[in-house]
Parts: sequence; structure tokens; C-alpha cells
Amino acid sequence: MSMVNIRHMSMIMLPWQMPMPMGVRPYSFLFVMVLMMGIRMAMDMVVLHTWMHVEVAVMFTQ
Repeated sequence: MSMVNIRHMSMIMLPWQMPMPMGVRPYSFLFVMVLMMGIRMAMDMVVLHTWMHVEVAVMFTQ
């Protein structure tokens, strides 16, 4: 393994080893990231859903 690879790996691993406020482990960090992505996807779905309802309502009221 070359020195560049080792440095690159340490750069990647740096956030995992940083002391977290509540002693969060890397898995919790991953979980939070997945959770955020899920929340964003859910929000998109909700927005799409409401938009569809609004479209239908507009169609019916006209």
C-alpha cells in the first residue's frame, strides 16, 4: 500500500474518529445519514401526493 493510499484512507476515516458530542459511533452516524435521506424522500413523496390532490381538486372545481 502506497503512502498516498494510506493518507487517503486516513482522510476518509477522519470524521469517524472525531469525538462526537454524545459519543456517537460511526454506525449511528450512518444511521442518521440514512434517516435524513429517508426523511427527504418521504417529504418529496408527501409533496407529490398533496400536489396530485391539489391537481384533482382543481380539475373537479372547474
